[in-house]
Amino acid sequence: MNGSERQAEYFQFLNEIRESGIANMFAAARYLEDEFPELSRQEATTELSAWMKSFDNEAADGQIA
Repeated sequence: MNGSERQAEYFQFLNEIRESGIANMFAAARYLEDEFPELSRQEATTELSAWMKSFDNEAADGQIA
């Protein structure tokens, strides 16, 4: 699995957490790290940050209100 496929998997997992409402998304790096043991805490935080920035990009492009 390449990097973009892995990131898509991480983003899908984060989307599922968001949709379920089980966690404050600012604390979701811990869930990401637990689900994907190959990620260190720092890597999980980096992936979470990238996922959050993707919403900024969508808003700027007019894809979300």
